[in-house]
Amino acid sequence: MYVIDTCISICVYTFCYCNAILWLLGETNTWSERETQMQVLLDAKGHKIEELQYALSDLTESSEREIRILKHQLLMMTGLVYDCAAVCFLMPHVY
Repeated sequence: MYVIDTCISICVYTFCYCNAILWLLGETNTWSERETQMQVLLDAKGHKIEELQYALSDLTESSEREIRILKHQLLMMTGLVYDCAAVCFLMPHVY
């Protein structure tokens, strides 16, 4: 669910950013005003990129941790199956 929310956030942000650029180009009269406003948008985009990179690294770390836990659980369950099979093989009269 977090991945979907992040993707939606990226799409909405990109759409808003593009609309802001079009608005600036249409509304601003002087080049220096356009340049200043474009710099503000560029800085905001940079901050958003950093935020998304942090969210991606956080998501990657949590996914890697979950994978390690699941692999460990699988290993433990596999060991139990082999132990049960060994007991059944060694003591067939009990089972």
